[in-house]
Amino acid sequence: MPVYRTEDLEEMSWGVHEGDAPSDATDAIYGRWDRGEFDYQIDGGESIRDVQERALRAVRRVTSEHLGATVIVVAHGRLLRVLLASLLNEYGLERMSEIEHDNTGVNHLRCRMDSYEACLLNCTAHLEKATVASVK
Repeated sequence: MPVYRTEDLEEMSWGVHEGDAPSDATDAIYGRWDRGEFDYQIDGGESIRDVQERALRAVRRVTSEHLGATVIVVAHGRLLRVLLASLLNEYGLERMSEIEHDNTGVNHLRCRMDSYEACLLNCTAHLEKATVASVK
């Protein structure tokens, strides 16, 4: 299977907070997002709207170039939350914090005519199988 890399699907830039453990500063950023301040730009980093714009651009490009095909997108948590919240009508950015995303969680979306539906969200069943196999 061919692999393509695009900067548009890279994780959100946290600027001066890149690599920081959770803190009062990052909690304050989450609070701003919870209040709908999606244009708030992290010092030296990005805003939620910046991430949304580039992630949607990438998905539109991928879906138009692979009509009718199955594609796999691998990305990090915040970008995935923004992307899922933007693609799934029942969420929207206002509810992005409600989208759970565990490490290696699988999300399966179906696209029809620029409309997306979730077939599976945050599935980690593959981890349970790996744990059982490693115990034997």
